[in-house]
Amino acid sequence: MSNTGKIAAGIAGALALMAAGAAAMFVFMQGSGDRPASASPVALATPTPRAASTATMSDVTVTIAPDVLGRAGIQTMPATRGASSFGLRIPATVQPNAYRQVVVSSTSAGRVTAVAAEIGGLVRQGDPLVTLHSPEVAEIERAAVSMYADLTLSGQQIARLERLVGIGAASRQELEAARAQQTRVSADLAGARARLLLLGRTQAEVVALTNPAAISPLVTLTAPITGTVTARAANPGQTLDSSVELFTIVDLRTVWVVADVFERDIAAVRVGNAVTMTSAASPDAFSGRVTYVDPQVAADTRTARVRVEVPNPGARLRLGMLVNMHLNTPREVVTIPRSAVQTIDSVDVVYVADAKRPGTFIERSVRLGSTSGDRVEVLAGLAERELVVTGGSFLVRSERSRVDTTAPRPAPDVANAGSPSPPAAGSAPSVVTLDIEVTADGFVPAVTHIPSGTPVRLRFTRRVEETCVTEIVFASLKIRRDLPVNQPVVIQLPSQPPGVLDFTCGMKMVKGQIVVDDRREATR
Repeated sequence: MSNTGKIAAGIAGALALMAAGAAAMFVFMQGSGDRPASASPVALATPTPRAASTATMSDVTVTIAPDVLGRAGIQTMPATRGASSFGLRIPATVQPNAYRQVVVSSTSAGRVTAVAAEIGGLVRQGDPLVTLHSPEVAEIERAAVSMYADLTLSGQQIARLERLVGIGAASRQELEAARAQQTRVSADLAGARARLLLLGRTQAEVVALTNPAAISPLVTLTAPITGTVTARAANPGQTLDSSVELFTIVDLRTVWVVADVFERDIAAVRVGNAVTMTSAASPDAFSGRVTYVDPQVAADTRTARVRVEVPNPGARLRLGMLVNMHLNTPREVVTIPRSAVQTIDSVDVVYVADAKRPGTFIERSVRLGSTSGDRVEVLAGLAERELVVTGGSFLVRSERSRVDTTAPRPAPDVANAGSPSPPAAGSAPSVVTLDIEVTADGFVPAVTHIPSGTPVRLRFTRRVEETCVTEIVFASLKIRRDLPVNQPVVIQLPSQPPGVLDFTCGMKMVKGQIVVDDRREATR
């Protein structure tokens, strides 16, 4: 064999030995749960599926050697369940009390000759608002005066016929015909007077309408309630049709504070629940009670309206004002110390101690609720009595990040627990609903994972007023939607192939991502 052939054979043999050694090491690492003597005292094991009752995806497991565990100062505490003292904090807006709001409309066609009310002005019941020149009213008054004259004449004729019938100079039939005519004229006059009342005439003006001198085409509309003028659509010289809205008057002595509550929280809200409210415009808190809970959930936002009626002395609450509403809703919740929560790529996680394997901790994505003191609600991802790391959780997180840099997936929403699991073969994929909020920190979460081949409903809610994120833009999909404050905006995404979808604000200053994972990888 030549020297070249010997060298080639040697290289081939070395490669074979290296491949065999790698395969043997792989089998050893897969089959052994013990840490090799030369390994780091902290090692990351393969992902372990968590219980079906708490999530729908694989968890990352961190194993810490016993000799390191004692020196790390790791402490655990069980998640506890009890009556919530947190309440529900949601944004709300001040709206007029619809039961004390009146819209004044034109009662007949005509021309505006004078306006006595201004926007923002206070009017009392009976105060003049606007004067109209109405030919229709003048025509009805002329007819009413004529009917009144006919009715007077009919009364005189009946009195004369009654005397003539008494002496036999007139028939009973003539007398009955005169009385029937009087009844017809009287009914017509009553109808004309009722119509004049509807057109804006007062009872006194109608009763005084007995001669042509009382006829006038001018009609003055007055305030039906005492309140503040919040809208005006009448100006002198303006020609109007009938039933045109001219003024809106609101009694601001009480107002409604209305909030949209997500369906995951609506079950805890009851009529009579105590409510505490604060506003940036007032240093003092004010309180009330829930007076109405909408029996319907909006299909597009998955929210229901909750209303609180609040006294408003001095009109300190102005219509349209933003209010922070704290609903004191008694409910059973799972809570943990705030120190147990770590955040990785905008995803909140905790580390659960494995009772059967000391030194083993499972990373669990959680969805958090309200915070009170040093404790926080856990809405999804954790069960009661599970042991979570409270002291030394940052160390566990650091070791996890050192070995595995993949981002955790957010815990499923309470209302959508169980998704996004892949549909059965041959069935239509179920729609996944994901909530993304706009806060002072930007999009939360900034990165969201979804499986490929699954339709998605993205529900964006802007929670702050001062932000550049006033609209949401998916440039690659040519989608652009406005984001009003506290009004969820739903964007439907069809099934997507694996990859990354970027979204931004309209100015491209704040960015977020939808990571579409390969379904096979997401469910492996």
